[in-house]
Amino acid sequence: MSSVIVETRLPVEPVTNIVTLPKIEDHDLDQASLDSPKVLAFTPEEGDIAEVSTPTQLPFVDATIVDSETNVKVSIQAPPTAAVPSRLQYTREAAAYLSFFLAGYNGGVTGTILPTIERAFHLSYSSVSLLFVSYCVGYLITAFASGRIIRKWGFGNVLVGSGFLMMLGIIINCAQRSSFPLMCFAFLVIGTGYSTQLGMCNSYFATLPRSFLKMGALHGTYCFGAFSSPLIASTFIARGIPYNLFYLTSLGLCIPSVAIFYLAFVRGEARYDTIPDEEVLVIVASSAQRPMKAPLKEALTSVEVWTLAIFLFFYVGAEESIGGWIVSYMLRLRGGSTESAAWVASGLYLGLAIGRVTLPVLNLLVGERRIVLIYIVIACALQAISWAVSSFTATAIATALVGLTVSTFYTASIHTASKLLPRRMHTSGMTLISSIGQSGSAVFPFIIGVISNKKGIWVMQPSVIALFVGQFVCWSLVPKIARRSD
Repeated sequence: MSSVIVETRLPVEPVTNIVTLPKIEDHDLDQASLDSPKVLAFTPEEGDIAEVSTPTQLPFVDATIVDSETNVKVSIQAPPTAAVPSRLQYTREAAAYLSFFLAGYNGGVTGTILPTIERAFHLSYSSVSLLFVSYCVGYLITAFASGRIIRKWGFGNVLVGSGFLMMLGIIINCAQRSSFPLMCFAFLVIGTGYSTQLGMCNSYFATLPRSFLKMGALHGTYCFGAFSSPLIASTFIARGIPYNLFYLTSLGLCIPSVAIFYLAFVRGEARYDTIPDEEVLVIVASSAQRPMKAPLKEALTSVEVWTLAIFLFFYVGAEESIGGWIVSYMLRLRGGSTESAAWVASGLYLGLAIGRVTLPVLNLLVGERRIVLIYIVIACALQAISWAVSSFTATAIATALVGLTVSTFYTASIHTASKLLPRRMHTSGMTLISSIGQSGSAVFPFIIGVISNKKGIWVMQPSVIALFVGQFVCWSLVPKIARRSD
């Protein structure tokens, strides 16, 4: 047994090597420790998690414990617990809602303008599908780089930076329609910015009160954006307005989004918390012991992370395959016009939006594990009807109902992850789940495009049904939620 010294200091620094320490009783960090170094003595024994309580107005705290005899080093990372003013909290949530609306606005329009891009650049299905691949590269960049960047630059700064990335990609798309490779680069940049915001906003909303309902509303705003953009873009195209000028409307949304992120998360971050109401953990790293994994490495070896990531990979792939190719499908196989086909794409996202706002309560009543499996079976049946019945109206209605049925899968996955994963893995784990999941929006539409180039656009329907089957298998393998010790 030996005593250790705790010296608190600001600002907080990330902790990467993690082992555990016993419960510490009656050692509260007080406000005085923020103003000057403070000594706190106790006798650690390895084997249990240690928790230190803090006053409600404690901002970020980082502490280091050094024992010269045993060479044990301890880091205390105190997530902030300062009470956030209601106005600032509302501003933060509004920033996230606007960001998701913009992401849906950009993502939902791709399927509508795809036939126009094919004609403008004289591309085949497989060639134009490279736009989806470009998105995928952006998602993968985020999956493996965001954790380190967030730890280095801070939560708020990275949110603002990702907003500027989206703005850059939108400006490129708006300014030119002569280079398809440059358009692919713009999609890569937009994908990197969007997927970064997606993972960070998910991890932030997971810590809020009534997180499941708020997350449903958050992802619902994405769908409202995706619902509106095909209608606006089809109006541009029908009136002979160049498709690239549609991105002027995206730019008009992106500028205030970046400004609100700055006000809510950068200016507010210095005084108040970024992730509220989490416990202070004492985390130990001993030079005599084998260090444990950094959060990203831990997430990469987590069964829960990969099960949920693959589930989202299939789900997002199915959703975006329908949204990306339904306009081409309706034009070629159902005899629709550009505007009527755009309404079918919008109907998909309207179903998603309505479901994400209205169905979470039903999910909680029935139970997420059970009801998601039921939804998948219903979605398969509806997709089969859409494929088998050669009617424009039947296909349109079935597509909208598929959107309604699968609408809560994303939020159910993130909510489940927030319960299964330890808190130290929330940002890295959820960003990884989101980024890998979002890469499905590129991989499967691209594969469908390549196959359609040889077999015809009809292959979309059986491909989507196969993805629903994959979702059923993955969701069945998700571990049951148990009470966490951290």
